[in-house]
Amino acid sequence: MQGFNQGFPQQGFPNQGFNQGFPGQQPHNPHQHHHDKHKPTHHVIGAKLLTDQVLQSGQTLQAPHHTYFLSLQHDGNLVLYSSTHHVSANAIWASGTNGKGHGPYHLRMQDDGNLVIYDSQNHAIWASDTHNKGAKGHFLQVQDDGNAVIYDGDFKPIWATNTNRGKEVIGDRLKTDEALHTGSCLKANGQSYYLKLQEDGNLVIYNSSHHDSSNAIWSTGTNGKGQGPHVLRMQGDGNLVLYDAHGKPTWASDTYQKGAHGHFLCMQEDGNLVVYDGHSKPVWASNTNRS
Repeated sequence: MQGFNQGFPQQGFPNQGFNQGFPGQQPHNPHQHHHDKHKPTHHVIGAKLLTDQVLQSGQTLQAPHHTYFLSLQHDGNLVLYSSTHHVSANAIWASGTNGKGHGPYHLRMQDDGNLVIYDSQNHAIWASDTHNKGAKGHFLQVQDDGNAVIYDGDFKPIWATNTNRGKEVIGDRLKTDEALHTGSCLKANGQSYYLKLQEDGNLVIYNSSHHDSSNAIWSTGTNGKGQGPHVLRMQGDGNLVLYDAHGKPTWASDTYQKGAHGHFLCMQEDGNLVVYDGHSKPVWASNTNRS
């Protein structure tokens, strides 16, 4: 079996300039919106910003299962941290906008697809330059792999911080509309069976915590297909699909509209990977049960 262990090159920004800033991207034609009432707080409001939603100064987005935080600081800097301790040593990306404009600030996921930081005078100080890119229904997601990504309405990525750190286990299952990102794993409860989405695009089941080819018992054989980072999505239509960075499918379980709604994927204690429908009836399996 080939292509099971291709390594994980670290991506991200050098650990500098997060308190004193580094040159960020300049906004390109950001479309301004009405002023918002600013109520600075210091708490997590979720893992994503949907269209027309706002992150205020002092607020934070957090990855669903891991300690990655995207924080809009009171100094105007938008910073992605890899720890609950929001200090420069744990910063892996920043917009470099500290001290620009006048606070308080807000970050808006606009309906035109552009993600923009505005100051209190509604002047844009940074933007993702994604105006009118992709289908309507854009959202910003902080992922379990450490990447912050803007997806369009078709779930195609159009911008990212490129800080994929490959966080490990997120649980034993994917529910409807949940996703497994590059470098992350599902792990069977109480047993050492792992489903890992690798950096090379291959989806592999290992029977050990040592993820090398000698411990691989199943794979999609998709290493080298498409452009990373990849994502495995348990879709609402019942299909389990592996997508590349351009939203192109590289593998699917072919379970589209099979069974009742409410599908989920489970990495089982017997080593079998199974897609169940909403009535807990299996509609697909890797057939790797070892018990």
